[in-house]
Amino acid sequence: MNKIKEMEQIEDILRPITKSWSSNYLRILFVFIYCSHWIFLILLCIFVVTVTLQFGHFPWYGHPDPKYAGAISILHTPIMLFMVWGVNTTPIVIILTGIRLWKKSIGWQEIGLYFGGLILFLFILFNDVAGLMTWLGD
Repeated sequence: MNKIKEMEQIEDILRPITKSWSSNYLRILFVFIYCSHWIFLILLCIFVVTVTLQFGHFPWYGHPDPKYAGAISILHTPIMLFMVWGVNTTPIVIILTGIRLWKKSIGWQEIGLYFGGLILFLFILFNDVAGLMTWLGD
């Protein structure tokens, strides 16, 4: 009986630690999911501006190859990963945003920030503005 009481005391001590760790982990994951569109857009802008300055012209298909554009080509892989991540998490975040809106635990600023990034992301992705997606897929 004494060992059971000791185990219960240990569990009581560890419960707040594990609960806060898991809630913090989920909070970080949600922030990362919500910001993935903006991270993609920022990395893409940095990549395109740097390549334009480095080569003296706006990039188009094969000129230069994004994977071999010098030292800045290291951004190619994260950009592609964030593009895939953004496409895959869009339905999840729309559902989560709807739930948070229904529970009134989200502000209009957050909704505007997220959907602003989402609209820009989808516009660049599906309209292939200036041929950037064709260039990245090269």
